Amino acid sequence: MMAKSAAKAPTPHNRNEAATKTGTSRGRRVASGTRRGSTANLAQALADRAEALIRENVLLKARVRDLKSWLKEVEMALGSDGTEAPPSVTKKAKPVPRRSRSTSPAGRPPGPRAGRPRRPVPVRPPVWIGLVEVEPKSAANPIWKEDFGDAAGAFTTAVAFADSAEKFREAVTSALSEGTRRPAVFEDVEPLESRRATEPVGEAIEGLVSELERSANPQFGTFYLFPGEEHESDAET
Repeated sequence: MMAKSAAKAPTPHNRNEAATKTGTSRGRRVASGTRRGSTANLAQALADRAEALIRENVLLKARVRDLKSWLKEVEMALGSDGTEAPPSVTKKAKPVPRRSRSTSPAGRPPGPRAGRPRRPVPVRPPVWIGLVEVEPKSAANPIWKEDFGDAAGAFTTAVAFADSAEKFREAVTSALSEGTRRPAVFEDVEPLESRRATEPVGEAIEGLVSELERSANPQFGTFYLFPGEEHESDAET
């Protein structure tokens, strides 16, 4: 009989193959310990990364707070020295459309407001000028004696607003009737513009015209006296 062959010495390849067969026959996965180690390493790496991100986030928040604090200090410094003030929020007003005054809302031409009639603008008549001879209403009047002494009369230049020579005489007579005098004779009565066209009126007359335009009352110049024997009055003619 032939002798049995000696058993083969186990080699590394044979050991791995035997271990694989043994593990398979026992019902557990091959190399499961290696996979558990890899999963644990991955979880640890993720945990480390998450912790690093958290630390980085904390640092970023701290830097943002520092920047905000620095910016606030800069704004306060700029606003205090007057170089630049922080911008203020302003609202722009909406433009209001203007209504055309060419026509009213109903299409009618514009007229005076209801309840507010327009006041007519007064138009003054032209200025008239003339020489006026006056006499006392009563020779025994003490006021006439005080103003004119023993003079039987006087003459002066008068200016008044009037539409005609007759209106001029009425205005002057009304003004003189308030005192001790009354008009006796009117001479050279004409519009002031006609007098200016023919001769210079002088500063005294221009002063009377200015006062007339201010007060609208007839104005009289200097009264020149004449003796009684040279005075001829035609007031009754």
